[in-house]
Amino acid sequence: MTEQKLNLEHVFDIRIDFHQRLIFDPMPGGQKAAYTSVKSGTVSGPRLNGKVLDYSGADWPIVRTVIVGAGERHQAPDHTLFKYYAAQ
Repeated sequence: MTEQKLNLEHVFDIRIDFHQRLIFDPMPGGQKAAYTSVKSGTVSGPRLNGKVLDYSGADWPIVRTVIVGAGERHQAPDHTLFKYYAAQ
């Protein structure tokens, strides 16, 4: 079997600034439910640019460790930065 090298190029970053982040008591199995609302954000990069609409959404995630493929995730208390790549 021949190994092929995958070349990736940076496509865009998404920075999401949070309005409210709440974590609730553990659920059965030890995972925690949470609520995260979006305050604002930006999309910037060589192939996509834009703005996340202010107060445009929220999520009810289950807090657990997740591996995200073909990208990076950097977390801070008040925002998350996602970096996306595409195959060349």
